[in-house]
Amino acid sequence: FANFDPAAMAGFDADQVDHFDPLAVAGFNADQFANFDPAAFAGFDKEHFENFDPTLMSVFDVERIQNFDPLAMGGFNADQFANFDPAAMAGFDASQVDHFDPLAMAGFNADQFANFDPAAFAGFDKEHFENFDPALMAVFDAERIRNFDPLAMGGFNADQFANFDPAAMAGFDANQVDHFDPAAMAGFNADQFANFDPSAMAGFIADQIANFDPSAMAGIDADQFANFDPSAMAGFDAAQVVFFDTEAVAGFRRDHVTGMDLDALVGFDVNQVRNLNVEAKHGIADKVPSFDDFDLAVRREFVDEPALRLGGVGSFEDLFKQLANNVDSLPTPEKLGWDQTLGDIAGIRFGAFADSDNPGIDSEALAAALEAFGLAGLGPGVP
Repeated sequence: FANFDPAAMAGFDADQVDHFDPLAVAGFNADQFANFDPAAFAGFDKEHFENFDPTLMSVFDVERIQNFDPLAMGGFNADQFANFDPAAMAGFDASQVDHFDPLAMAGFNADQFANFDPAAFAGFDKEHFENFDPALMAVFDAERIRNFDPLAMGGFNADQFANFDPAAMAGFDANQVDHFDPAAMAGFNADQFANFDPSAMAGFIADQIANFDPSAMAGIDADQFANFDPSAMAGFDAAQVVFFDTEAVAGFRRDHVTGMDLDALVGFDVNQVRNLNVEAKHGIADKVPSFDDFDLAVRREFVDEPALRLGGVGSFEDLFKQLANNVDSLPTPEKLGWDQTLGDIAGIRFGAFADSDNPGIDSEALAAALEAFGLAGLGPGVP
């Protein structure tokens, strides 16, 4: 083959090429390949391509590549792909890409990826993406991303996602997002989240959310939060909540906040709480059994002013109603620790033993009690 007249190569057709000895193709040079009929390249199979001299790959143009047998693509290795003319990449289609050797992906550079037909990216699978150089991710734009196979998304890791162009995030949809590797979520930053299509947020699940970088939460807006799956909200923790944009929390519905863990709800500050819609605020108030771990200013947002007299949720009026409705189930005064030497509890009133000569109460104890009531602003006549 090495001694064939280059001009004579035009006589070979695909059927003849198909029967070439794979080991013999090493004899071809650039001038000979340049004279092959483009249609004849359909005859080369995987074993043929495995034996092509890597330095000759630059001979292939778009027309020749379009004739490559998809099943033969696995014959190219990283060194060979590295020598392809970037402009020729436009010749590959999804069916050919699907058969690329995953390990050969390391051979591609940014200029080559930039020239792939966006539709061809549908051919890359999970193993292909696992072998992409993280530095090349910036080449992907929204149009290319829209063509990614959802099942292939699990191939991207945190380093790769960290290098995506923020503007390209608009290309992801919920189905693709649903297949992201949870551990890879740490690669996203605030600028990237800010560019996600709000409808794509529905694809995130709790395990993925749990790996979000807390500082990246500042990039999510109200429309995006509104599209989160309520069942995924359990993935958020307090460290992430701290970074929620104050205005963005307006996107939460009741089922969003009730889906969050109690420990995460503690992360809300007073300005965030003030921007929650009424239903969401009610949801938190109903879910949280005690506001002891919340900042005082936050507690006041959830509790009406009269209720603050009890230092928690509920007022004296609420307590009275509860006791009145459950009087038969109340324990006896004795079980509650009432000292029988003070007499019948039913007859006790504040101020009834104000006389220090009363033999039933120690005078020093009574004085201390009266002093305490005085400091608290409660006289003995308080009902």
